[in-house]
Amino acid sequence: MATTFLVTAGVTAVVFLVITAQSNGWDRPRRPEFFLPFALGFIAASVACSVLEMPLARATASVFRRNWQLRQRILSSVKTGDAGSLTPEESWLAARYAVLASAYLPLQAAQIAFLYAGLIITQFWIYLRSTDGVFSQLPLWVIAFLVLVALVTGPVQARLIRRTRRYAAAHVDVVLDGPPVD
Repeated sequence: MATTFLVTAGVTAVVFLVITAQSNGWDRPRRPEFFLPFALGFIAASVACSVLEMPLARATASVFRRNWQLRQRILSSVKTGDAGSLTPEESWLAARYAVLASAYLPLQAAQIAFLYAGLIITQFWIYLRSTDGVFSQLPLWVIAFLVLVALVTGPVQARLIRRTRRYAAAHVDVVLDGPPVD
């Protein structure tokens, strides 16, 4: 992810410098295009996270076997940390889900954070380039909305990651023992 960010931001910055040098734009102060390589770098890192998390997302979803009730029981058990109401097979599936989700959920959180960072920088870039008009303040409202959503969902996601990791650590022996044999 870091490599993707650095390569994308670096290539974009070099392209920006070449275009600026060819257009004799060096004499203009404070070019807002300076922010664009960072925005594209964050968005590229978000895409890299999405690619990395795809196999984990598939493996995590396969635990539920397309059974909605099973999914609800397992998620409830992992969130509360109580496996008492689960059958031995469901306990193994819950532990397997928790181990997989312990890797998947942080990648998902990073993907969302990178995407929000890229979108916020892009909106700031749009705001710097906007002229006085009826929509000139819209990027600031979009930035405020994105920050608000991040402030509300971030702690919820962090709590879910902590609970999932705690459940996985407490039940890793169940996963290592393998599925129960009837």
